[in-house]
Formats: sequence, structure tokens, C-alpha cells
Amino acid sequence: MDNLKQKWQEALAALRLSLSPATFKTWIKNIRLIQIEEDAIILGCPNPYTKEWLEKRYQARLEESLLQKTGRSIRLEFKVAPQLNAPFHNDGPLFAHPTLPSPGLSLRAENNLNPYYSFQNFIVGPSNNLAHAAALAVAEKPGKAYNPFFIYGGVGVGKTHLMHAVGNALCKKRKQAQILYTTSESFTNDLIESFRKNKTDLFRKKYRQLDVLIIDDIQFISGKEAIQEEIFHTFNALHSQSKQIIISSDCP
Repeated sequence: MDNLKQKWQEALAALRLSLSPATFKTWIKNIRLIQIEEDAIILGCPNPYTKEWLEKRYQARLEESLLQKTGRSIRLEFKVAPQLNAPFHNDGPLFAHPTLPSPGLSLRAENNLNPYYSFQNFIVGPSNNLAHAAALAVAEKPGKAYNPFFIYGGVGVGKTHLMHAVGNALCKKRKQAQILYTTSESFTNDLIESFRKNKTDLFRKKYRQLDVLIIDDIQFISGKEAIQEEIFHTFNALHSQSKQIIISSDCP
């Protein structure tokens, strides 16, 4: 077991050499070795986003490295261990009243919702009936049912309509809620502008004080590492407070 632990550390060190310091700090640094079995290593992740990201991006690479170092197949299993994310822990209610900003500084965003899009005029069909049912559940219990709520489908199946419908329904039920609909392109432009003006703190306050964040066409951040990292931290901050996150994509 001690030998396998050493081989894991070697595999981790090899991965670190292939990543930028920012990427390693964001995705790898906070995982912890929880348990070693005969043919498996159990790793703890601070949140579901890190778990999913590691499984998709780095699990195969790490397992291949372990195979080369041990001469046998070692399975990696990632589990969410919330205690690893203690600094973000917050058990407050979903729509708690935010701290008032200082005079002259407005952090409240316009919600950008199209009032036309509602559940009442959404056409339900075989291609979207499950997404429609899940969206209704999110509107009924935000932050609890399907969080994050990920809508995947081709063009024209009603993804954007559903996202607006959830946002509009929550606006009516929770008039003080801070809700924002945006696209991944707008999020990216907003972040770049904050870098240019040296106002990243204001950018982060704007997005991380929200009760509901809705991002359309998330697939367009593919390959944009800095944007992905910022979205990860934003999602992490919101999810740890049980705030609702809704995203859509036409790519799996």
C-alpha cells in the first residue's frame, strides 16, 4: 500500500509538470488521497465540479501514468468530500438579503430575461418533455432540485426558452431575488473588460452575489482556460451557498 501511495505521488508530480501553475492550483491542488485499495485509489474532491472535471480531463492520463509506474491497472475513483471546501461553506437560505454595497457602487445586475418566454407558452414535445419537467422542478425548489441544472440539446428544441421560463417564474415568486441571464460570450466579454479596467473584484461580486445564474451556450468557452477557471470559481462560490445555477449547451 505504501508503494502504491508513492507511485500515486509520482504520477501526480508528472501531471503537475505538464500543467500551468494556475491550472494545477485550480483543479489538482485540493484533491486528497482518501483510501488505497489493492487495485484502486480513492480521491476526495472539494465539490462536484472538480470531480466531473477531473474525471473528464485527467483521470485517463493519471491512470495511464500509474500503469506505467506500477505495471498494472489501477483504478482512480473520485468522491466529493465537502470538508475540503470549508472556506466556501455557507448554510444560509437561497434568497438571503445581500449585504448592501457602499454608496455609489451598484452590484445588482439587470436580469436580461425575456418576459415573453414562460412555461405557459412553451411547446412540450418528445424531444424536450424531460427537460421541461426538470425546469418546473427547479422553478419550484431552486438550489435543491437539479443544481446545477444542465440543459443539453440541438438547435431549436427550446433550451433558451426554458432557461428564461425558469428565471421569469422565480422573478414572480421571489421578487427580491438577484437573477441574471447571460451568454457565455457576454460572460467572457465582461471578464475581459474587468481585466482591462483592473476591476476583477467588482466582476466577481456581481456574479457571486446572485441567487440564480443562467448561462446560455456554455460550449463556447471550450478551449478558453482562463474563462473556464473563472466560471469554475463562480459556480463553486454559488453552489456552496445553495444558489441555483442553470447552463445550456448544444454539445455534450
